Amino acid sequence: YAAVRDTLAGEGVCLVAGIPGIGKTFLAGMITLAAAGEGWQVVDLSDAGVADAWAAARPETKQFFYYDDFLGQAEFTLTALSEAASLARFVSYVREHRDRKRLIMTSREHVLRQASAAISDPLRRLVGDPARYTIALTAYDPAVRAEILGNHLHFSDLPDAERGRLTVDNRVTAIARHPSYSPRLVETIITGRSLAHATADQVLDQMMAA
Repeated sequence: YAAVRDTLAGEGVCLVAGIPGIGKTFLAGMITLAAAGEGWQVVDLSDAGVADAWAAARPETKQFFYYDDFLGQAEFTLTALSEAASLARFVSYVREHRDRKRLIMTSREHVLRQASAAISDPLRRLVGDPARYTIALTAYDPAVRAEILGNHLHFSDLPDAERGRLTVDNRVTAIARHPSYSPRLVETIITGRSLAHATADQVLDQMMAA
């Protein structure tokens, strides 16, 4: 959070990248919420793209632009390719007026890799921007990973007695330390179906198998 805030203050722009479920959108949302609380006008570009940015820009107004999954949500899109030059110009505009303009963008790492292979100089400049901040899974130690797992289980419909058994099960620690641990995988397994008639053993076994 502090690193992204510092990047925005210094560069005017920050691209937050990482694997699915790592917390990119949540982090960008919290940064945007803080900006709104500080008096910045928030402009969400996630649906309409950079065309909305140019249309909404007001030279004398403090504006905070938010662009989630700017290259596409699941894979790199042709829309992102076609608007690359305009977005690159908008990034330059924000940097020149960073006292009154800020821009935060998010993208999944694999989509960034797809974009970097595209034959487009503006797009390559955006993807390789020095104001890029990548959230690595290593940023979450095992205790935080276990807490993420515990929060999902706490707010699930798993029976109370079964939820209590999880606090003394060593598999929770094993899952948190597993090299294939992913917050999105945890979310999908726990929220993807009802756990009202499940046992703690069944949930943890499924998690370990995944």
